[in-house]
Amino acid sequence: MRRALWSALLLAACQSGSKPTATLDAIAPDRGPQDRDVAVTITGTHFQPQLVTDFSRRGSSVLDATVTARLGREALRDAVLNEDGTISAVVPQGLSPGTYDLSLTLPGGTTLELEGAYRVLAVNELADLVQAFTFEPIAPQQVGRPFTVTVTAVDSVGLPVDTFAGTAVLTDLTGTVVPKQVGPFARGVWSGLVEVRTLHGADVLTATSGAGKTGTSNPFPVMAGAGARLVFATAPRSAAAGACSEPVTVQVVDATSTPSPVSAPLALSLTPSPSNGFALFTDAACTVPLGAPAIAAGQSGLTVRFRGTRAGAVQLAAGAAGLSGAAQTETVTAGAAASLVFVTPDPTLNSGSCSSDVTVQARDAFDNPAPVAAPTVVALDVTPAASLELFETGGCGAALTSLAFASGASSGSFQLRGSAAGAFTVTASAPGLGMATLRVRVNPAGFPTQLVIVSMPQTVMVGTCSGPLAVQSQDAAGNAVTTPGQLPVSLSASPAAGFDLFSDLGCT
Repeated sequence: MRRALWSALLLAACQSGSKPTATLDAIAPDRGPQDRDVAVTITGTHFQPQLVTDFSRRGSSVLDATVTARLGREALRDAVLNEDGTISAVVPQGLSPGTYDLSLTLPGGTTLELEGAYRVLAVNELADLVQAFTFEPIAPQQVGRPFTVTVTAVDSVGLPVDTFAGTAVLTDLTGTVVPKQVGPFARGVWSGLVEVRTLHGADVLTATSGAGKTGTSNPFPVMAGAGARLVFATAPRSAAAGACSEPVTVQVVDATSTPSPVSAPLALSLTPSPSNGFALFTDAACTVPLGAPAIAAGQSGLTVRFRGTRAGAVQLAAGAAGLSGAAQTETVTAGAAASLVFVTPDPTLNSGSCSSDVTVQARDAFDNPAPVAAPTVVALDVTPAASLELFETGGCGAALTSLAFASGASSGSFQLRGSAAGAFTVTASAPGLGMATLRVRVNPAGFPTQLVIVSMPQTVMVGTCSGPLAVQSQDAAGNAVTTPGQLPVSLSASPAAGFDLFSDLGCT
């Protein structure tokens, strides 16, 4: 076979009529360690054997395939002209570190030169042998789950660099791969656990040496693991009473909190507490009520909106079979102030006495206490006007005819004092807020209006008799007053079981 190839090469040369010019292109690898032999391949064009003929002797022609190669003055061992037109040789160990020119002598005596062709590396330069990194194939992976990766440092011809014992920076397309550095390599190979912490359809790992030599893995998908729990993927929402909220998304995540699509429809429970005046919807205008909530196959979450009419915090709990549940507090705030109300019950007082505080409040269309958007004056009127006066709080010292609500305030208070017995009507009004009405009863001075237990609380042993309990009739100002004639009084206890009342000091 070899003889036939040489013959074909020589025949081609003879038929061409002239000998083609040979060129020297490269030596690979182009560097190697000082302390060991390195097999190299020299490439170029028109590396051919030479036909030598002895015309003095019939039939004594031979093929000369002898080649020699040198690095500087040092000859390479085992130089052989190969059938594919390349030359194999061995760089012997022991050459001094440095960069060498390559000198190649072909059959027939043609000598070719290539400057700076090969570098002999000292021990501290062995990392320079690494020209790239290769990865063993990586299969599809899950987010946050460690998997084994094997990286090999290779030279310029793709052969492992078994002298490499350094490290490499590890990166990926998501920026979340850990560890960030791999190594030290052992005989040019590192194998260990790697973790990617973000979803990606076709992630790629890249190893980079300190000298900037790189290598990449095959693309591989990073998928979510099986669903483990429910979470609220959106922040707690707040909406005014009667308004539609921003989207609220409930999501299935795996053990690493990565969204995990479900393979089949997943029924959910969404339970608000308290539920009065609170409803869930599927559309952005809150016109389509949420029916049976479920996450569709291939999706990881369900998005809803809510509308509430009662101001306050509402805890929305989410649950699903086989998954840990989640809860989030949503908030319904008061709407715009729309009306005024008296939140104090209709009072009864004695003439000449100052009442306790009377409070008027602004409320929205859903009867929630509502702050006013701007400073608001609430006018106060009394009918009939005589005999009932209105005062600032603090003891009926400063008279007033209106209340001033500061911007953001929802209520104001005042006090009453009547100079004569009678029935009165107090109204509070403001532009855009309508009118509120309070009924006031003024009794003559000293008229009893309430019963009060005036004795101190007691603690007694089981089965023993307590001290006396005193009940007193008082007027609206808390003064003790005498009732006109006898006044029947009913007495009761709560809880009543095992508790009895007696009229004598011995409880007999």
